[in-house]
Amino acid sequence: MSDAERILTRGDAGAERAARWLRDLVRSSGLDLDERPRPRWGSLNYHHPAAGYVCGVFPRDGHAMLVIEHGAALEGFDDVFDERGGQIAKILVESVPDPRAARIVDAVIAEVALRAAP
Repeated sequence: MSDAERILTRGDAGAERAARWLRDLVRSSGLDLDERPRPRWGSLNYHHPAAGYVCGVFPRDGHAMLVIEHGAALEGFDDVFDERGGQIAKILVESVPDPRAARIVDAVIAEVALRAAP
C-alpha cells in the first residue's frame, strides 16, 4: 500500500470518502500540482512549480479538511472557508459531494495565482 493510500484510509469511512473527494477535486483544478504524501502530518500535500506548497488534504475522524496555505490572504471566499487563522484557511468536508466544489477549486486556483505572481 502506498503512503497516499495509508493516509487516505487512516480515518473512518466518512473521512476517507471526504478525503478522496477533496483529492480528486484538487487534481481536477487543471493546475500543475505535485502530490506529496506526508505520513507524519497525515496529509496529502500539493506543490506547484512556481507557487510552492499550495494546500493539503487532511483526513480526520468524520471529515476531511483542505488547508490552503495562504488562504487568509484570499479575498472573496467567505462562502467557502470554514476557518481562517494566521495565514491559512480551512475547508471542512463532512459529506460528499459538497455543494462548494466549484468554489473550492476557485480558491485553490486563486492561491496559486497569488503565490506564483512575480
